[in-house]
Amino acid sequence: MQCEYCKSEGKMSREHIIPKGFINNMNFKEQTVWFDKAPSRVINNELMIKDVCANCNNGELSKLDAYALKLLISYNDKISFDTKKIYFKYNYHMLTRWLLKVCYNSARANDADFDIGLYQEYISYILNKDYTEALDISIFAMFMEVAFDKETQEECYHLNKDRNYEIDWFRIAPFRMVNLSVYYIAMRCIMINSLAFLVVVYNKDTISKKTTIEQEILKTYPNFVKLLTNNKACLKKDIKFWHSSYMTNYLLRDNFLGKRTSKMDGILKLVNISKKEVFDRDYNQLKYLKNSYMSTKDDLKDSYQSFELMMDGYNDDKRELYQIKEVQDYIIGMINKFPDIIWILNLELSFFQVILGAYINEKVINDKIDSSRQIDINQK
Repeated sequence: MQCEYCKSEGKMSREHIIPKGFINNMNFKEQTVWFDKAPSRVINNELMIKDVCANCNNGELSKLDAYALKLLISYNDKISFDTKKIYFKYNYHMLTRWLLKVCYNSARANDADFDIGLYQEYISYILNKDYTEALDISIFAMFMEVAFDKETQEECYHLNKDRNYEIDWFRIAPFRMVNLSVYYIAMRCIMINSLAFLVVVYNKDTISKKTTIEQEILKTYPNFVKLLTNNKACLKKDIKFWHSSYMTNYLLRDNFLGKRTSKMDGILKLVNISKKEVFDRDYNQLKYLKNSYMSTKDDLKDSYQSFELMMDGYNDDKRELYQIKEVQDYIIGMINKFPDIIWILNLELSFFQVILGAYINEKVINDKIDSSRQIDINQK
Protein backbone atom coordinates (compact mmCIF):
# COMPACT_ATOMS: atom_id res chain seq x y z
CA MET A 1 0.00 0.00 0.00
CA GLN A 2 1.19 3.53 -0.75
CA CYS A 3 1.35 6.38 1.76
CA GLU A 4 -0.98 9.23 0.82
CA TYR A 5 1.67 11.76 1.83
CA CYS A 6 5.18 10.61 0.93
CA LYS A 7 4.03 7.91 -1.56
CA SER A 8 6.32 5.30 0.00
CA GLU A 9 5.26 1.66 -0.20
CA GLY A 10 4.86 -0.58 2.81
CA LYS A 11 2.77 -1.11 5.89
CA MET A 12 0.51 1.80 6.74
CA SER A 13 -0.35 3.15 10.19
CA ARG A 14 -3.61 4.65 11.40
CA GLU A 15 -3.86 8.42 11.06
CA HIS A 16 -6.45 10.16 13.22
CA ILE A 17 -8.85 12.50 11.45
CA ILE A 18 -9.39 14.34 14.72
CA PRO A 19 -5.79 14.39 16.00
CA LYS A 20 -5.08 12.10 18.93
CA GLY A 21 -3.78 14.95 21.08
CA PHE A 22 -7.12 16.72 20.80
CA ILE A 23 -9.01 13.52 21.62
CA ASN A 24 -6.87 13.07 24.73
CA ASN A 25 -7.97 16.53 25.85
CA MET A 26 -11.70 15.89 25.48
CA ASN A 27 -14.30 13.60 26.98
CA PHE A 28 -14.60 11.60 23.79
CA LYS A 29 -17.31 9.25 25.09
CA GLU A 30 -19.70 12.18 25.37
CA GLN A 31 -19.14 13.27 21.77
CA THR A 32 -21.54 12.52 18.92
CA VAL A 33 -19.40 11.42 15.97
CA TRP A 34 -20.35 10.77 12.34
CA PHE A 35 -19.05 11.04 8.79
CA ASP A 36 -20.69 13.52 6.42
CA LYS A 37 -20.96 10.74 3.84
CA ALA A 38 -23.11 8.72 6.30
CA PRO A 39 -24.72 11.28 8.65
CA SER A 40 -27.36 8.90 9.98
CA ARG A 41 -24.74 6.52 11.38
CA VAL A 42 -23.20 7.31 14.76
CA ILE A 43 -19.61 6.14 15.21
CA ASN A 44 -18.47 5.14 18.68
CA ASN A 45 -14.77 4.91 17.90
CA GLU A 46 -12.07 7.44 17.11
CA LEU A 47 -12.10 8.41 13.42
CA MET A 48 -9.04 7.06 11.61
CA ILE A 49 -7.83 6.27 8.12
CA LYS A 50 -5.17 3.66 7.44
CA ASP A 51 -3.27 5.11 4.50
CA VAL A 52 -0.34 6.97 6.09
CA CYS A 53 3.10 5.52 6.78
CA ALA A 54 4.56 5.58 10.28
CA ASN A 55 7.33 8.01 9.28
CA CYS A 56 4.84 10.66 8.15
CA ASN A 57 2.39 9.93 10.94
CA ASN A 58 4.96 10.16 13.71
CA GLY A 59 7.10 12.80 12.01
CA GLU A 60 5.94 16.03 10.37
CA LEU A 61 2.22 15.33 10.80
CA SER A 62 2.68 14.71 14.52
CA LYS A 63 4.64 17.98 14.85
CA LEU A 64 1.76 19.86 13.23
CA ASP A 65 -0.76 18.29 15.60
CA ALA A 66 1.40 19.20 18.59
CA TYR A 67 1.69 22.80 17.40
CA ALA A 68 -2.06 23.18 16.86
CA LEU A 69 -2.92 21.71 20.25
CA LYS A 70 -0.40 23.97 22.00
CA LEU A 71 -1.86 26.96 20.15
CA LEU A 72 -5.40 26.17 21.30
CA ILE A 73 -4.40 25.36 24.87
CA SER A 74 -2.59 28.70 25.08
CA TYR A 75 -6.05 30.25 25.43
CA ASN A 76 -6.58 28.43 28.73
CA ASP A 77 -8.83 30.60 30.90
CA LYS A 78 -8.62 33.53 28.43
CA ILE A 79 -12.10 33.06 26.92
CA SER A 80 -15.29 33.58 28.89
CA PHE A 81 -18.90 34.52 28.31
CA ASP A 82 -17.99 38.21 28.56
CA THR A 83 -15.00 38.13 26.20
CA LYS A 84 -15.75 40.38 23.23
CA LYS A 85 -12.58 39.86 21.21
CA ILE A 86 -9.31 37.99 21.30
CA TYR A 87 -5.91 38.78 19.87
CA PHE A 88 -5.06 35.64 17.99
CA LYS A 89 -1.33 35.01 17.58
CA TYR A 90 -0.19 32.19 15.35
CA ASN A 91 2.57 30.88 13.11
CA TYR A 92 0.99 31.28 9.68
CA HIS A 93 2.74 28.42 7.90
CA MET A 94 2.51 25.96 10.79
CA LEU A 95 -1.20 26.67 11.22
CA THR A 96 -1.92 26.59 7.48
CA ARG A 97 -0.03 23.32 6.99
CA TRP A 98 -1.95 21.77 9.88
CA LEU A 99 -5.33 22.97 8.59
CA LEU A 100 -4.57 21.59 5.12
CA LYS A 101 -3.54 18.28 6.66
CA VAL A 102 -6.79 18.03 8.64
CA CYS A 103 -8.83 18.95 5.54
CA TYR A 104 -6.99 16.39 3.41
CA ASN A 105 -7.60 13.63 5.96
CA SER A 106 -11.27 14.57 6.20
CA ALA A 107 -11.70 14.63 2.42
CA ARG A 108 -10.18 11.15 2.05
CA ALA A 109 -12.33 9.75 4.83
CA ASN A 110 -15.45 11.08 3.10
CA ASP A 111 -14.42 10.10 -0.47
CA ALA A 112 -14.52 13.74 -1.62
CA ASP A 113 -12.57 13.13 -4.83
CA PHE A 114 -12.57 16.70 -6.12
CA ASP A 115 -11.33 18.15 -2.83
CA ILE A 116 -8.73 15.40 -2.50
CA GLY A 117 -7.24 16.41 -5.85
CA LEU A 118 -6.81 20.02 -4.74
CA TYR A 119 -5.33 19.15 -1.34
CA GLN A 120 -2.84 16.75 -2.92
CA GLU A 121 -1.15 19.68 -4.64
CA TYR A 122 0.03 20.85 -1.20
CA ILE A 123 1.42 17.59 0.18
CA SER A 124 5.03 18.84 -0.09
CA TYR A 125 4.03 22.02 1.73
CA ILE A 126 2.26 20.04 4.47
CA LEU A 127 5.36 17.87 4.93
CA ASN A 128 7.58 20.98 5.14
CA LYS A 129 9.53 20.04 2.04
CA ASP A 130 10.78 22.49 -0.56
CA TYR A 131 7.70 24.25 -1.89
CA THR A 132 8.22 27.22 -4.18
CA GLU A 133 4.77 27.55 -5.74
CA ALA A 134 2.34 30.27 -4.70
CA LEU A 135 -0.26 29.20 -2.15
CA ASP A 136 -3.59 29.32 -3.98
CA ILE A 137 -5.49 29.22 -0.72
CA SER A 138 -7.26 31.53 1.73
CA ILE A 139 -7.40 30.97 5.49
CA PHE A 140 -10.00 32.70 7.66
CA ALA A 141 -10.52 32.59 11.43
CA MET A 142 -13.48 33.48 13.64
CA PHE A 143 -14.06 33.79 17.38
CA MET A 144 -17.51 32.35 18.12
CA GLU A 145 -20.03 32.73 20.90
CA VAL A 146 -20.78 29.18 22.03
CA ALA A 147 -23.06 29.65 25.04
CA PHE A 148 -26.80 29.99 24.48
CA ASP A 149 -27.33 31.98 27.67
CA LYS A 150 -25.64 32.81 30.95
CA GLU A 151 -26.85 29.55 32.50
CA THR A 152 -24.69 27.56 30.09
CA GLN A 153 -21.65 29.82 30.07
CA GLU A 154 -19.62 27.81 32.59
CA GLU A 155 -19.96 24.51 30.76
CA CYS A 156 -19.39 26.10 27.35
CA TYR A 157 -16.03 27.71 27.91
CA HIS A 158 -13.73 24.77 27.75
CA LEU A 159 -12.56 24.47 31.35
CA ASN A 160 -12.70 21.22 33.27
CA LYS A 161 -13.24 20.94 37.02
CA ASP A 162 -9.56 21.71 37.59
CA ARG A 163 -9.85 24.88 35.51
CA ASN A 164 -7.68 23.40 32.77
CA TYR A 165 -8.47 23.94 29.12
CA GLU A 166 -10.15 21.02 27.38
CA ILE A 167 -11.59 20.34 23.93
CA ASP A 168 -15.38 20.34 24.06
CA TRP A 169 -15.93 19.69 20.36
CA PHE A 170 -14.01 19.36 17.14
CA ARG A 171 -15.86 19.45 13.83
CA ILE A 172 -14.58 19.26 10.24
CA ALA A 173 -17.08 19.77 7.45
CA PRO A 174 -17.46 20.96 3.85
CA PHE A 175 -18.57 24.58 3.73
CA ARG A 176 -21.10 25.95 1.26
CA MET A 177 -22.40 29.42 0.50
CA VAL A 178 -25.48 30.34 -1.50
CA ASN A 179 -23.71 32.86 -3.72
CA LEU A 180 -20.57 30.80 -4.39
CA SER A 181 -20.26 27.87 -6.77
CA VAL A 182 -18.03 25.15 -5.36
CA TYR A 183 -17.34 23.51 -8.71
CA TYR A 184 -13.72 24.67 -8.77
CA ILE A 185 -12.91 25.34 -5.12
CA ALA A 186 -12.70 23.25 -1.97
CA MET A 187 -14.01 24.85 1.22
CA ARG A 188 -13.85 23.21 4.62
CA CYS A 189 -14.58 24.60 8.05
CA ILE A 190 -12.79 23.35 11.15
CA MET A 191 -14.51 24.31 14.41
CA ILE A 192 -12.65 23.75 17.67
CA ASN A 193 -14.25 25.12 20.79
CA SER A 194 -14.70 28.89 20.29
CA LEU A 195 -12.59 29.13 17.14
CA ALA A 196 -13.59 28.41 13.56
CA PHE A 197 -11.19 28.19 10.64
CA LEU A 198 -12.33 28.36 7.03
CA VAL A 199 -9.93 26.87 4.48
CA VAL A 200 -10.50 27.75 0.83
CA VAL A 201 -8.39 26.05 -1.86
CA TYR A 202 -8.61 27.25 -5.45
CA ASN A 203 -7.73 25.59 -8.72
CA LYS A 204 -6.36 27.13 -11.90
CA ASP A 205 -9.83 28.16 -13.09
CA THR A 206 -10.74 30.13 -9.97
CA ILE A 207 -7.48 31.58 -8.70
CA SER A 208 -8.14 34.68 -10.82
CA LYS A 209 -11.37 35.13 -8.84
CA LYS A 210 -9.70 34.71 -5.46
CA THR A 211 -10.24 38.32 -4.41
CA THR A 212 -13.90 38.24 -5.44
CA ILE A 213 -14.49 35.00 -3.54
CA GLU A 214 -12.77 36.36 -0.43
CA GLN A 215 -14.90 39.50 -0.58
CA GLU A 216 -18.08 37.41 -0.84
CA ILE A 217 -17.06 35.36 2.20
CA LEU A 218 -16.32 38.47 4.26
CA LYS A 219 -19.53 40.11 3.11
CA THR A 220 -21.59 37.09 4.19
CA TYR A 221 -19.62 36.44 7.39
CA PRO A 222 -18.16 39.80 8.45
CA ASN A 223 -16.58 38.38 11.61
CA PHE A 224 -14.35 36.03 9.67
CA VAL A 225 -10.85 37.51 9.46
CA LYS A 226 -8.41 36.54 6.74
CA LEU A 227 -5.19 35.30 8.31
CA LEU A 228 -2.02 36.88 6.94
CA THR A 229 1.64 36.04 7.26
CA ASN A 230 2.12 38.71 9.94
CA ASN A 231 1.02 36.02 12.45
CA LYS A 232 -1.58 38.02 14.37
CA ALA A 233 -5.25 38.97 14.05
CA CYS A 234 -7.94 40.61 16.14
CA LEU A 235 -11.01 38.35 16.24
CA LYS A 236 -14.30 39.91 17.34
CA LYS A 237 -16.92 37.62 18.79
CA ASP A 238 -19.59 36.36 16.39
CA ILE A 239 -22.89 35.45 18.05
CA LYS A 240 -24.63 33.58 15.19
CA PHE A 241 -22.20 31.28 13.39
CA TRP A 242 -21.83 28.56 16.02
CA HIS A 243 -25.52 28.58 16.92
CA SER A 244 -26.47 27.99 13.28
CA SER A 245 -23.97 25.16 13.01
CA TYR A 246 -25.19 23.58 16.24
CA MET A 247 -28.82 23.69 15.15
CA THR A 248 -28.02 22.26 11.73
CA ASN A 249 -25.50 19.60 12.61
CA TYR A 250 -26.54 18.36 16.04
CA LEU A 251 -30.20 19.01 16.72
CA LEU A 252 -31.28 17.96 13.22
CA ARG A 253 -28.82 15.09 12.77
CA ASP A 254 -30.75 12.44 14.69
CA ASN A 255 -33.65 12.29 12.28
CA PHE A 256 -32.04 13.55 9.09
CA LEU A 257 -31.67 10.90 6.39
CA GLY A 258 -33.06 8.31 8.80
CA LYS A 259 -36.42 8.85 7.15
CA ARG A 260 -36.91 10.25 3.67
CA THR A 261 -39.58 12.73 4.58
CA SER A 262 -38.33 15.59 2.42
CA LYS A 263 -40.76 16.80 -0.21
CA MET A 264 -40.22 18.45 -3.56
CA ASP A 265 -40.51 22.20 -3.66
CA GLY A 266 -42.08 22.07 -7.12
CA ILE A 267 -38.98 23.35 -8.92
CA LEU A 268 -37.46 20.73 -11.22
CA LYS A 269 -33.88 21.19 -12.38
CA LEU A 270 -32.89 19.65 -15.73
CA VAL A 271 -29.42 18.31 -16.49
CA ASN A 272 -28.73 17.71 -20.18
CA ILE A 273 -26.09 15.07 -20.97
CA SER A 274 -24.78 15.18 -24.53
CA LYS A 275 -24.15 12.17 -26.75
CA LYS A 276 -20.44 12.97 -26.69
CA GLU A 277 -20.44 12.88 -22.88
CA VAL A 278 -22.12 9.47 -23.05
CA PHE A 279 -19.54 8.11 -25.52
CA ASP A 280 -16.62 9.56 -23.53
CA ARG A 281 -18.17 8.53 -20.19
CA ASP A 282 -17.67 12.11 -19.09
CA TYR A 283 -19.15 12.47 -15.59
CA ASN A 284 -18.05 16.05 -14.91
CA GLN A 285 -21.63 17.31 -14.74
CA LEU A 286 -22.49 14.65 -12.19
CA LYS A 287 -19.39 15.51 -10.18
CA TYR A 288 -20.59 19.09 -10.18
CA LEU A 289 -24.02 17.99 -8.94
CA LYS A 290 -22.47 15.99 -6.13
CA ASN A 291 -20.10 18.78 -5.08
CA SER A 292 -22.71 21.53 -5.27
CA TYR A 293 -25.94 19.84 -4.21
CA MET A 294 -24.97 16.80 -2.14
CA SER A 295 -22.10 17.90 0.09
CA THR A 296 -24.02 18.91 3.21
CA LYS A 297 -27.15 17.74 4.96
CA ASP A 298 -28.92 20.99 4.06
CA ASP A 299 -27.98 20.53 0.40
CA LEU A 300 -29.35 16.99 0.40
CA LYS A 301 -32.56 18.04 2.06
CA ASP A 302 -33.13 20.85 -0.44
CA SER A 303 -32.21 18.70 -3.46
CA TYR A 304 -34.37 15.66 -2.71
CA GLN A 305 -35.96 14.42 -5.99
CA SER A 306 -35.48 17.82 -7.62
CA PHE A 307 -33.40 16.81 -10.68
CA GLU A 308 -34.22 15.15 -13.99
CA LEU A 309 -31.51 13.88 -16.34
CA MET A 310 -31.86 14.13 -20.12
CA MET A 311 -29.73 12.70 -22.93
CA ASP A 312 -29.37 14.73 -26.10
CA GLY A 313 -28.53 13.37 -29.55
CA TYR A 314 -30.65 10.22 -29.65
CA ASN A 315 -33.90 11.58 -31.11
CA ASP A 316 -33.33 9.81 -34.45
CA ASP A 317 -32.51 6.47 -32.84
CA LYS A 318 -35.58 4.19 -32.90
CA ARG A 319 -34.36 2.17 -29.93
CA GLU A 320 -35.29 3.00 -26.36
CA LEU A 321 -32.47 4.76 -24.55
CA TYR A 322 -31.93 1.84 -22.18
CA GLN A 323 -31.40 -0.48 -25.19
CA ILE A 324 -28.42 1.52 -26.48
CA LYS A 325 -25.10 0.00 -25.45
CA GLU A 326 -23.20 3.22 -24.75
CA VAL A 327 -26.13 4.49 -22.67
CA GLN A 328 -26.12 1.27 -20.67
CA ASP A 329 -22.37 1.60 -20.09
CA TYR A 330 -22.69 5.26 -19.11
CA ILE A 331 -25.49 4.60 -16.63
CA ILE A 332 -23.78 1.56 -15.10
CA GLY A 333 -20.67 3.72 -14.62
CA MET A 334 -22.82 6.50 -13.17
CA ILE A 335 -24.41 4.21 -10.58
CA ASN A 336 -21.05 2.70 -9.67
CA LYS A 337 -19.42 6.12 -9.24
CA PHE A 338 -22.39 8.02 -7.79
CA PRO A 339 -24.82 5.52 -6.21
CA ASP A 340 -26.26 8.22 -3.97
CA ILE A 341 -27.36 10.32 -6.95
CA ILE A 342 -30.70 8.48 -6.78
CA TRP A 343 -31.52 10.73 -3.82
CA ILE A 344 -31.72 13.88 -5.96
CA LEU A 345 -33.38 12.32 -9.05
CA ASN A 346 -37.13 12.52 -9.48
CA LEU A 347 -38.28 8.91 -9.31
CA GLU A 348 -41.61 9.57 -11.01
CA LEU A 349 -40.21 10.87 -14.28
CA SER A 350 -39.04 8.94 -17.32
CA PHE A 351 -35.27 8.97 -16.93
CA PHE A 352 -35.39 6.93 -13.76
CA GLN A 353 -37.02 4.19 -15.83
CA VAL A 354 -34.16 4.49 -18.31
CA ILE A 355 -31.71 4.01 -15.45
CA LEU A 356 -33.51 0.88 -14.28
CA GLY A 357 -33.73 -0.56 -17.78
CA ALA A 358 -30.09 0.13 -18.59
CA TYR A 359 -28.72 -1.04 -15.27
CA ILE A 360 -30.69 -4.26 -15.16
CA ASN A 361 -29.93 -4.80 -18.87
CA GLU A 362 -32.95 -5.69 -20.96
CA LYS A 363 -31.08 -8.44 -22.79
CA VAL A 364 -30.53 -10.35 -19.56
CA ILE A 365 -34.23 -10.02 -18.71
CA ASN A 366 -35.29 -11.16 -22.19
CA ASP A 367 -32.93 -14.14 -22.03
CA LYS A 368 -34.50 -15.18 -18.75
CA ILE A 369 -38.00 -14.71 -20.16
CA ASP A 370 -37.16 -16.77 -23.26
CA SER A 371 -35.63 -19.44 -21.06
CA SER A 372 -38.70 -19.62 -18.83
CA ARG A 373 -40.97 -19.81 -21.88
CA GLN A 374 -38.90 -22.69 -23.26
CA ILE A 375 -39.25 -24.51 -19.95
CA ASP A 376 -43.03 -24.00 -20.07
CA ILE A 377 -43.18 -25.35 -23.64
CA ASN A 378 -41.10 -28.41 -22.76
CA GLN A 379 -43.26 -29.09 -19.73
CA LYS A 380 -46.39 -28.93 -21.87
